[in-house]
Amino acid sequence: MGWGMAILAKSKLGLFEYFFERTWRKRVSATSCPIWKTPAIFHETSGDFSDIDSPRAGGRFEITGTAREIVSEWSDEMNMQRAALSQAILEASIVGAKLRLSADDLGPNSPLLKPRRHNETMMLFLRTVVHLNPNMGELFFTRTLSPEIHEIYCAALAWEKTQQTLDFFKRHTLFLRHGREIGIFDESDAGFSVSFRGFQQVEDLGIVSKESPRIFVAMWFGADHTNTYFEKAVKPAIRAAGYECVRIDEKHHNERIDEQILAEIRNSMAVF
Repeated sequence: MGWGMAILAKSKLGLFEYFFERTWRKRVSATSCPIWKTPAIFHETSGDFSDIDSPRAGGRFEITGTAREIVSEWSDEMNMQRAALSQAILEASIVGAKLRLSADDLGPNSPLLKPRRHNETMMLFLRTVVHLNPNMGELFFTRTLSPEIHEIYCAALAWEKTQQTLDFFKRHTLFLRHGREIGIFDESDAGFSVSFRGFQQVEDLGIVSKESPRIFVAMWFGADHTNTYFEKAVKPAIRAAGYECVRIDEKHHNERIDEQILAEIRNSMAVF
């Protein structure tokens, strides 16, 4: 049966569902991360490179067959190099890139396998938290996250084991408290959040967080007529367009209001 007749025969599914069945399902499958032996997703690619998506390894990367054999044979003594490589993959993922690994990238003098200094890991952790939690005042927790997010934090903090043990939570807490001491994290009874200074530091590094689905509304609040205009016209219109509507008085925060406004403008797609 040709493509045209097949599409007609499958018309009840719709074109999207049909092409999804014919192409996407054949190109994506579950596999094991060659670096950590943890669950991962394989995306079919052409040539010698395999496209792997592994949260424990820091995200999505491409690797040649030879390089895959090399890392698969690494012993536990190479866990420090695994951790450094995962940080490099994560750093690329944060900015929307994919690291391409060949055998030459895994040699003993490769910069990708060189452990980072404490302050470099601290900055990567901050950038990772902002990438996953782009909203000012948004809390992130150490014990109530999904396994995938925990694995990404393992990569950010150069954790050298596959399991998230009590030692990992101690390391995670150590970095959180150090971040609080240097002013990039805020701590409350509910948990930790990135401070205004933390967002500024990420912005100074030139790292842009994921595209925001939010529209910030900069308008006077408190008066009945402006509140009515906001509730009856502005908010419904923004939501109808598929965006989250944010006004400063509707958010709970511990920052000064001018700092909060600046942070919301930076982290929104547009300002109304």
